[in-house]
Amino acid sequence: MLTKNQIKYLRSLQQGKYRKMHQQFVAEGVKVVSDLIASCYPIEHIYATEEWIPTTHVSAETEITTISQNDLQRISSLKNPQQVLAVCKIMKSPEINELQNEAQHNLILFLDAVRDPGNLGTIIRTADWFGIKHIVCSNDTVDYTNPKVVQSTMGAVASVNIYYTEPELFFSFIPETLPVYGLFLQGEKINNIKDKNSGIIIIGSESHGIGKKAEKYVTHRITIPSPTPQNTNSESLNASIAAAIAMYHFRY
Repeated sequence: MLTKNQIKYLRSLQQGKYRKMHQQFVAEGVKVVSDLIASCYPIEHIYATEEWIPTTHVSAETEITTISQNDLQRISSLKNPQQVLAVCKIMKSPEINELQNEAQHNLILFLDAVRDPGNLGTIIRTADWFGIKHIVCSNDTVDYTNPKVVQSTMGAVASVNIYYTEPELFFSFIPETLPVYGLFLQGEKINNIKDKNSGIIIIGSESHGIGKKAEKYVTHRITIPSPTPQNTNSESLNASIAAAIAMYHFRY
């Protein structure tokens, strides 16, 4: 049975200031936790029901507490908790200046003020699918350790390096000769881009697009055109959908 202090602590990790203070975040659900275990991500404590515990093998260093479904309900942020909750260590990403060489040989995403947790989680998961291992976020992008983000990544948070910084600092490390692609409503059609093996792809928020601080570094304004613009009432694509289309195009 959980103590009041344990419940209070686990609930506190739903807030960013406590995640930052303790350098821990929460992951929930069979799929998410299983993928984190398979990725050897550092999990410090697991709280799980009796039915889940025999189904997996975790590091001997990971503490496991058996709890009831009622206790799981009390510490979960989900409407329908799924057998297991893990407390994970927040891993320190490599220094951002190390991305200078990476950007010359691979693709890097820069997310500008993407504030929706579901969008960020989906972008992280999609980036992992397409082999993009570095995502740089502006400081006003939602925290990737937010429970809703972690849930949306379905474990991919273990496979992608995520950085937070201001555009000015990040782009100060990027050679001026490197292409920087920004997704806009107006620009060159994305399918016209031929040199696609390296560079930066900037994704803005759905409501405001790419902000002025990041826009000034764009060397190629690109757009995802609608095949039937005369028959659509949509002003723009969802940020995670636009990012997925862009990643697919640049990878194939």
